[in-house]
Amino acid sequence: MKKTNSLALTRARKKAEKLLKKQQWPEARLALQTLCRMAPEDHGAWRDLGEVCAALGDMAGAEQAWQRALALQAELPQVHLHLARLYTAGGRWAQAEPHLRACLQHNPADTEALAKLALTLEAQGRLGEAEALYRRELAVDADRVAATLG
Repeated sequence: MKKTNSLALTRARKKAEKLLKKQQWPEARLALQTLCRMAPEDHGAWRDLGEVCAALGDMAGAEQAWQRALALQAELPQVHLHLARLYTAGGRWAQAEPHLRACLQHNPADTEALAKLALTLEAQGRLGEAEALYRRELAVDADRVAATLG
């Protein structure tokens, strides 16, 4: 019985991977939902499901899948960044902050996380902290900051 389940799981993973590579988002979502039901402990499947949901414009589904991935494996900087992008886009500053800090804990030179955390703090009225992060971002990559500002 276990061998059959293992084979079915392998097939489900391969099917999902194939659909992801082809960017067939609706079909990939169905395949990943099946995979997540079969292997609910697979944080990678939940991460991928979140990305597919986001590609389809289902931000609530993306948020739920990414939260599940993080519940299974807290050390997923890209998932933290995805959630931070989602929360900052919606003005959900307090929710974005811990995810941005997690990104920076993993990679202190992540200029996107630095900029978004500075923006998040600024939006919350924490101007001194925001200024320090803007300066840190500038010190890390002045050329990118200049290109962003135009």
